[in-house]
Amino acid sequence: MPPLPREVRERRLSLDGTWEVQLEPNASFEPIVVPFTFEAPLSGIGRGGEIHELLRYRRTFRVPPAWAGENVLLRFGGVDWRAEVRVDGGLVGRHSGGYSHFSLDLGALDASRDHELVVDVEDRADGLQPRGKQRGSGGIWYTRATGIWRPVWLEAVPAAHIRSFSLHASADGRLRAIVEATLPVDVELQVGGLLPHFRY
Repeated sequence: MPPLPREVRERRLSLDGTWEVQLEPNASFEPIVVPFTFEAPLSGIGRGGEIHELLRYRRTFRVPPAWAGENVLLRFGGVDWRAEVRVDGGLVGRHSGGYSHFSLDLGALDASRDHELVVDVEDRADGLQPRGKQRGSGGIWYTRATGIWRPVWLEAVPAAHIRSFSLHASADGRLRAIVEATLPVDVELQVGGLLPHFRY
């Protein structure tokens, strides 16, 4: 199932898989399987008893030749807690909030070469952000979840595309859609089964 099943674009490329991560500033990079946090065994690291507050992730990627001239969106399902994202050394965006997905418009990318993606993460153990009982293993505290913990992927979009949408149902059975787009676009709303979805 796609990461956001109501927001599926046909042209998408998963960036899940093996990245490199630096668990402390100036530490050596080591392999990690995204989208699992370093605390989880499925990440290939599995150090649930350790606390690391400043992480750096990196990997390279290449966009398909068919995407030449198209805007490329970089999408994150969830990064806990604060993320700063760079592509080819340039800052492309920041996001705070471990439970919300976010999207960054990278513009058109050269499809003939690799691009470097770096994500710096800050997740303070005693910070003011929502964290439940994630303080570290032991006692009543749950194992922390730090860094990228949901899928990462790319999407190709034209200049006119939908940025976001929300659906609102009323008690009398009406469904209202609020759509934010870069330019005017035609939207078809299909309702069937349990979840309505957009095709654009």
